Amino acid sequence: MCSGGRIMTMATNGLEPQKSALGNFGQVLMKVLIILLCLGVFWFFLAFSGVNNNERALFAYMLSGNAERPFVTRTLIPWLTKTIAGIIPASMHTTASETARTSSFIGGWLTHINIPAALALEGIISLLIQLGSLIGFAFAIKALLARVYKAPAFFASLATLTALLGLLPMLLFGYIYDLPNLFLCTLALFFIRTRKIADYAIVFVLAIINKETAVVLIVPSVLLFLDFERPSLVKVCTAILAQIAVYLAVRLPINAAFKTNPGVAFEINLDEHLYVLVNHPVLWGISVLIGLGVIVLIFQNWREKPALAMLG
Repeated sequence: MCSGGRIMTMATNGLEPQKSALGNFGQVLMKVLIILLCLGVFWFFLAFSGVNNNERALFAYMLSGNAERPFVTRTLIPWLTKTIAGIIPASMHTTASETARTSSFIGGWLTHINIPAALALEGIISLLIQLGSLIGFAFAIKALLARVYKAPAFFASLATLTALLGLLPMLLFGYIYDLPNLFLCTLALFFIRTRKIADYAIVFVLAIINKETAVVLIVPSVLLFLDFERPSLVKVCTAILAQIAVYLAVRLPINAAFKTNPGVAFEINLDEHLYVLVNHPVLWGISVLIGLGVIVLIFQNWREKPALAMLG
């Protein structure tokens, strides 16, 4: 009984999922595989997404605040990049720029993703943040799956590897804030599941600074503030209104700071997504299969599914 109690405690605390029969070696091996696949997915993202190639959202313009709206208002990664770069000695900036100009490998990759040699260090910092976000997403979704479905560690790891592969069709175009957005939203869902209000609040603020569309987290957050034993509509509505107030308090000053930049505050890109699907039939087919699979999973045994799986 004592041993069983310890196992239950380990399964319900922290980010680590339940232990499986694979043992410690198997756990380490799966983590290594996840990290290696993250590196492969990140290479795919850099090679094929056209990140930083949109003339309206060039890397240099995002850092300087001269990009067009709405891109320029997605400020978390530019601000974080500039903050880190600002505390690094000037000599390292010079070394990074010279290396970008003289190294065919580093310079070639930076040129491919449209990062000028003068901003080589800032570019590398931004790339590390994006890679860290992808790895963070992988382990956040692994922990989330283990909590929501009470899945064994092996299943959670296998599902994580599948999720990473499933990202590939969606990474044929992207921006510097996309992978951080994926990580922050997944982490927010994890904190909703573990009912950690303070942690969720911090991540929610970071997510809406990163991209305004993270406001959709308010929908699944209902579960965070809903007491199933003593449901209170007032408490839930108060939490929703509080999040809307936070959203406005964060986003309105950001939008005001860049109101003179060209562009629009909100942009609907349905036509661009349809263009990509029409001109890439393989991607269209994969997207349809994924969509059908999601619909089947949603409606199969509806009543037996965890609430977070429905709202998240």
